[in-house]
Parts: sequence; structure tokens; C-alpha cells
Amino acid sequence: MHRIWVGAAINAVAVAVLGWAAAGAVELGCGTSLPNECTVPDGGHGYFAAVMISFLVLCTSFHRKGYARDWKGMLGLTVGAPVGIVAALAQGTSQGFLLLCAALAFVGTFIPWAAWRHQVGEHRRADQDI
Repeated sequence: MHRIWVGAAINAVAVAVLGWAAAGAVELGCGTSLPNECTVPDGGHGYFAAVMISFLVLCTSFHRKGYARDWKGMLGLTVGAPVGIVAALAQGTSQGFLLLCAALAFVGTFIPWAAWRHQVGEHRRADQDI
């Protein structure tokens, strides 16, 4: 049970860092090297690294814990999403920031709900097999 809540805390931190770093990337915009190409602008490598690392942590978490026996590990998304939303809105309120906030709100509510529904469905099927 202890490792479930450690996983939830890791998810919360990963979502909060993802919100902060993605907002920083939105603020910096796109750097250009060739026509019709978008690269990481100067000063954006830290944001890029934070987005990639937090995304990797979250993907590993979804793969290993997303629809496992206990859905409580996904509650970290619900805790971390508001922190990421606040970090994003602190940097700006343009359309890019608002889209990022909407995506974080969706992830923070839908994925834990879907994991919970999956577990409830499995329990119902197991009860009917008896």
C-alpha cells in the first residue's frame, strides 16, 4: 500500500513539472534554423528536458500502474494537475497557455476516473463469475 502512494506522489510531481515546463516552452515559442522548421530556441533546453523527463515518468507510470489492481496511484494526476495549471497561468494567459491548462485539467480528471471505472468493472465481472 505504501508504494501506491509513493507512485501517486511521483505522478503528482511529474504532472506539476510537466505543466511548468510546457508553459515555459509555450512562452519561448519556436526557434527557426531553416525555413518551415521549428527547433528548441535558445534558453529552452531546460524546459525541453523537463518536458521529456516528466513525460517519460508519466508514460512509465501509466504502463505499469494505470490499470493495475489499484487505481489510487493515478490520484497523483489529480493532485499535480492544479499545480501545473497554476504554474502555466502564472506565466501567461494567451491561447497556448489556456490550451495547456485544458489538457492538464482533462488529464487530471479523466485518467483517474477511467482507471477507477476499469477496476470497478473488473470487480463486477469477478463477482459474477463466482
